[in-house]
Amino acid sequence: MKTTAQHDRLKNEQEWTWTIGTAANPQSQWSESKAQQLAAQAGIQLSESHWEVIRYVRDYYLEHGFVRRSRELSSALNARFHEQGGKKYLYRLFHRGPVLEACRLGGVPLPENCVDQSFGTSF
Repeated sequence: MKTTAQHDRLKNEQEWTWTIGTAANPQSQWSESKAQQLAAQAGIQLSESHWEVIRYVRDYYLEHGFVRRSRELSSALNARFHEQGGKKYLYRLFHRGPVLEACRLGGVPLPENCVDQSFGTSF
C-alpha cells in the first residue's frame, strides 16, 4: 500500500483524459471529490469496496507506470481481489468494466485496448 505522500504525488500530476493512454488537462487535478462526481454521473454510488479497487489501481500505476495492455491490469486486479470473487466481484462493482471505470475514476490513463469498439466490450 502506498503512503499518503505517494498518493499526493499522483494527485498533483496532470489529470488524465479518458482518451486511451494520453495525458491532457493540466488545469484540473484528480481528487476523491472529482471521482465521486464522475461516479455519480455514471450512476455509481461509491462504497468502500469501490474505493479499495480505485486505490489499488492508483497504487499499481504509481508502482508500474502506464499499463499498455488491459490484460495486465485485469490480471493484477483478479489476483488482488480473488478472495472476494475476482472478476465476478469486480464486475458487480464496475458494470462497464473494472479496468475502464477504476482507471477513469482513479485518474490514471486507460490501457490501449481497454475498450473493444468492434464488440462493445470493455475490461
